[in-house]
Amino acid sequence: MIPTDEMGLQEYIFRKAHDEDINPAIVAHSLGVPVGNRALWWSPLDDDDTEDVYVDNIDLLAGAQDVLSLFVDSLSRSIQFPRSTAFLHGLGVMSAAMVEKFFYESHGGQVDTVALYTVGAQPPSTGKSSVDRYLTGPIFESYAEKRKESEIQRSALAAKLALLKGELKKAKGDFEIASLVREIREVEEDIESHPAYVWSVNDPTPEGCEKVLAGNGGFFNVISDESSAVKVILGCVYGDKSSNNGIFLRAWDYGYLSVARSGRDGYVGRVRGAMAVLAQDASVNTILEVGREGEGVSERFLIIRERNLLGSRDHTNYVPIDKRAQEEYEAMAQRVAEETETIVLKMSPEAENLIRAVKQEQEPMMADGGRYNSPMLRGVVGKNDRQISRIACVLHVIDNWSRNGKKSTEVGTAHVLRAVQIFNQLLQTYVAAADSKGFTGIRTELDSLIESLKRYAGKKKNIIDLRTLRDNIKNKPAFSGIEGLTVKMREEYLPKLQSTAHIVWDSNNSKIYINPRLGE
Repeated sequence: MIPTDEMGLQEYIFRKAHDEDINPAIVAHSLGVPVGNRALWWSPLDDDDTEDVYVDNIDLLAGAQDVLSLFVDSLSRSIQFPRSTAFLHGLGVMSAAMVEKFFYESHGGQVDTVALYTVGAQPPSTGKSSVDRYLTGPIFESYAEKRKESEIQRSALAAKLALLKGELKKAKGDFEIASLVREIREVEEDIESHPAYVWSVNDPTPEGCEKVLAGNGGFFNVISDESSAVKVILGCVYGDKSSNNGIFLRAWDYGYLSVARSGRDGYVGRVRGAMAVLAQDASVNTILEVGREGEGVSERFLIIRERNLLGSRDHTNYVPIDKRAQEEYEAMAQRVAEETETIVLKMSPEAENLIRAVKQEQEPMMADGGRYNSPMLRGVVGKNDRQISRIACVLHVIDNWSRNGKKSTEVGTAHVLRAVQIFNQLLQTYVAAADSKGFTGIRTELDSLIESLKRYAGKKKNIIDLRTLRDNIKNKPAFSGIEGLTVKMREEYLPKLQSTAHIVWDSNNSKIYINPRLGE
């Protein structure tokens, strides 16, 4: 029997709340006891004051035995660096090594680039530069040799071109002029067929990348261990001037670029490029900030933020890098970089079906009220098939262009399955990063909602209805683009806030009882 006296009722409520491990205010409300302005009935607020959100169980290697995974595992142990972060940077670097000569055939026979945009965030003094140097070193060497040979050819052709232009100035007859013009154009095309071979830049502007495109015949790469690389290429150093993200967006899409601006070299044609940045958290902030503007920038990135190892490293216990693993990686990387033929990879029918199945599985999550229903996250998930395909292509080439590789051009289900596992883990790290930084995600949305509840509680207004609260928050940045907000509040936000003692949610009457402690 429920006691009727106040002291007995209070004891009953708290004993029942303890037994059921719930907020006493929920019990009190169920008994018809007013809880709106009585802090006595409420549990302490269960706020999560953690500054950052990480996905701690991520493992992009997962026991893999390919030459990149084996080398990254050894390198990470030696440097004492988070190995999944190093592995993602390695994928980005290998994508950049492939971007000149490697493509893949996507849906319906359309050819696409293998370009990946990867960003790994770690604080200073964690060993980012060493990881980057070990992974990029053999590819830089290969391109230095290619550039040296190409420069000899270009110089010889440039001298021939100068002679022809000199003869053109002296030519008199129409036939002679036309013949020289044709010959000049042939030499110019021959020069264009010998790229400048600038494999990567580490502190580029969009305009500088356009110039690299022209010299390279349509590709550029950005590889850096500094966050400034992201800021510069995304135009975040121009103050109030609008950023020029066109080249950046089209390079990931293998899109058509037509640049004709006074004062600098332009480029006309399809463009492609990879980006691998291993830098500080500022790079992630920049990507997410630009992505919030709605230009589709952030959704092209694969982002990882692992907990750093600072303070737990043992510098007296040096573990040398496995030389065999290093040699195998370097041999594979150089073999990829020195490829002379254009390679078009193709998914096997089974691999293609697997990619489609994953896309179908994640499709409902982008629906109104779904897990990924914000504009930013819809953009990320909507590109899952292309990201998975590209990751699979890189994994396939790492195996097939190793020393004993067969250089097969058919990508099978094994590499696609691993690519799916990698993408799904990186999707969670992306969500965690965006949520931790206050851009999108359940934590961002709940924090914004709590701020509104605090304002109500501060005015001693501790009971509101669902519609009033929805109308109050619907125009806030955290909820921009979220469809079905009322449903999401009913099914996700309000039950969560009740579990943390911020409110009692009366779903039958659509009433929200606010913890008066929020107004303190």
